[in-house]
Amino acid sequence: MRAIFVTFTNKLTIMNKTTIYLTALIVLFFTGCSKNHEETVKTLIKGYLDSTLNDPKSYEPMKFDKIDTVFTAWQYSDKEGTEYFKKFESKKEEQKVLGDKASETLTGAVYSEAKYNTAKAALEKADDEVLEMAKYIDSKNEKYKGSVAYYKVKHQFRAKNGFGALTIDDAVFSIDSTFTKVIGYHQLKK
Repeated sequence: MRAIFVTFTNKLTIMNKTTIYLTALIVLFFTGCSKNHEETVKTLIKGYLDSTLNDPKSYEPMKFDKIDTVFTAWQYSDKEGTEYFKKFESKKEEQKVLGDKASETLTGAVYSEAKYNTAKAALEKADDEVLEMAKYIDSKNEKYKGSVAYYKVKHQFRAKNGFGALTIDDAVFSIDSTFTKVIGYHQLKK
């Protein structure tokens, strides 16, 4: 009985060690990749700012937020979503036309209350349909996780402006999905 218990305990110990080693490797892998991406993003942003700042030598990084992943939306990457979104866009165009017609009945040379009420009812129906379609798209997007579209990171830095004054800027940088270039820059309001 003791031999069976010792053998069982040894197998558990080996399994526990294996589990610990695998967990450690996974943690190191993801930590290493994350650090590598962070350094790549910093380098890409520095390169982008070197080509756009008034005085690139005055650039001082202050803060980098965590890298955020942006996924493709349901309506752009799923076949059903793409078809539904086309219908949604068509319905929005119809809504605009109906709105124009309702306005014309009010400002036309001959005002007809009946024509206005008909146009208004059609517009209200289209408004409701567009709203319902938008809610449906939003609900699908909440559950859907498409492929990586790009990454974004908020960065605060100090640099000289065109007058030579040192300013602090906050901006969001968009990085392509392969971490090779800055594809967008949006300066946040101060």
